[in-house]
Amino acid sequence: GIGLFKATARLLGWKNTDPSAAHGEQVVSFNGVDVKSATWQQSCGKGRCLLKLRFKHEGGSLTQFIGFKDTDFPAIKAHFHEHFGVALQEQEVATEGWNWGDVVPLEGGEQASKELRVMINGKLGFDVPVAELTQVTVASNTDLNLEFAQEGAAVGEDVLTELRLFIPGGGDDSGAISAERLRQELQQSAGISAGGEAMLTVRDIMLNAPRGKHDFEFFEKSMKIRGKTL
Repeated sequence: GIGLFKATARLLGWKNTDPSAAHGEQVVSFNGVDVKSATWQQSCGKGRCLLKLRFKHEGGSLTQFIGFKDTDFPAIKAHFHEHFGVALQEQEVATEGWNWGDVVPLEGGEQASKELRVMINGKLGFDVPVAELTQVTVASNTDLNLEFAQEGAAVGEDVLTELRLFIPGGGDDSGAISAERLRQELQQSAGISAGGEAMLTVRDIMLNAPRGKHDFEFFEKSMKIRGKTL
């Protein structure tokens, strides 16, 4: 939603100013001493930037604020350094336009365990907070399907609900990442049980509209119809 970001000598937070989001979260507030790290990166173009904060409590929980101007960086960096004792780090974002990259391992570090990050030439391609994942499934030996929580979206706001990653190799090399291995790591980091898998899958069911064969996947409280075209 749209709101106002404010930071004092002790606190920082955000207040909702969008009247159309009356049922969403209205105010969020944090103590500055609880901030463990802060990252700044370009986001969404047009000079807009994102502030990413990781906190010492709740297992290093992650909060993001988007919509800053690039000219806001010096003031926010100075404020965090002076009042919170935190160095605001800039994360360079990849602009090559490539649709492939290197997955940062989830194991071996607290920061990596909270985000799925894909790097391109040493720069950030994209990242996904694992706390936003609701389901992680393997569609094939090389395809990993991620589904995201939709709660808290403002009226009319575009929301990413699903993302599919192609991971080549199929895990033949024990030291290489595979779709199945990454699924297990993401489920463990996000606290998602294996119950996220479909209870029943019926394949190659012919439909008139949309025309073609589809797979039906049945879950405990929902079902999914998946077409053959990716």
